[in-house]
Amino acid sequence: MIKELKNKFNILKVYFNLNEYKMFLVFVFSISFFNLFNISNNVNASNVFIFSLSTTMYQLILFILIFIYLILILKRFDRNLFSIIRYENKSIYIDKIITITSIYCVFYYLSAITINFILVFIRSYLFYNFSLNFDVYLILYNIFTVIKYGIMINLLLTISILIYKCFLEIVGTLFFTFLILLKEGYPYSFEPINSFGSVKLFYGYYLNSFQYGNIFLEISSFLLECCILILLILILKKIILRKKVISVL
Repeated sequence: MIKELKNKFNILKVYFNLNEYKMFLVFVFSISFFNLFNISNNVNASNVFIFSLSTTMYQLILFILIFIYLILILKRFDRNLFSIIRYENKSIYIDKIITITSIYCVFYYLSAITINFILVFIRSYLFYNFSLNFDVYLILYNIFTVIKYGIMINLLLTISILIYKCFLEIVGTLFFTFLILLKEGYPYSFEPINSFGSVKLFYGYYLNSFQYGNIFLEISSFLLECCILILLILILKKIILRKKVISVL
């Protein structure tokens, strides 16, 4: 287990570019700053953090930034031909692509979340003098929401990258564009979700805050959505493996 984690960390170091990461932090800081200080003061201080992660502008730009940086990282990976030719088959190569995508997606997402959290603290507790709220349920729910958003972003970006590999680059880019535009333009229902029959399967419902009858229902519907997206990833992998040629970024 420790050896496996060490190997994954080594992957992170091999394809990491410090200058690109600095630019990412600058972009994230800019959008987080603009986003937070445009949130109404009427929003409860305890909810500002999650509310800020759910705004259209923040999610849209964060999606685009991570996607761009993933492409840059995978281009460096594909240029390392001596490593690629050592793989015994295409399945190992695709698994490596999925691993690199997931690791870097988590890394960039956590970096963005950290910056956003620091700015939320500055905005809420220094500028507006709000007192800290140690409501255990609220803290745990916020942690769950952060994890939920992170997993959804990871799965959706993995699907986009696999389409990028399976078809032409322009097809992958257009799919990714369609993905984020559909999320923003989808006609959401804001009726409370009180039963399994009213659970929504559209991915956009799990990148926004909606009212559920109970936490068990919310977690269950999220896990169902994850299973659907993972199944789609496995299907895309099968399609790629049947192709005679795989696109190198």
